[in-house]
Amino acid sequence: MNRILLFVFLMMTSVISGCSSVPLTTMYKMLSLDPLGIEPSEVTVAVQAPTGIVVNNNDVVIKLNVKADDPNYSFEHEYFVKVNEQYALPDELKQKNKANSKIFILQLNKSDALKMLHGQDIVKK
Repeated sequence: MNRILLFVFLMMTSVISGCSSVPLTTMYKMLSLDPLGIEPSEVTVAVQAPTGIVVNNNDVVIKLNVKADDPNYSFEHEYFVKVNEQYALPDELKQKNKANSKIFILQLNKSDALKMLHGQDIVKK
């Protein structure tokens, strides 16, 4: 149980530290997230940037760190997410988009999704 709590804390700290401003509702959703129940191929990051600022591949990093007493169960993974211009923006994000900004959608590539899935399997043991 302690490994899971540490896992959640490290994941949330990494994600939140990279954000300049996170709405309270998003923070609550992130804190109630079950990192072991996430399907890595469905991990999606939305970044809202002012007009003129472009978010490119590898500009956003998801870090997944697990520290355990047994080093066989400890790891530090970084996933550089890729921009997905084909992703249909959900209505919720369309409504929150400001006039002078653009929302970029980023996702894990297939190899990183498999790497994250393997990391989840290690923690579940």
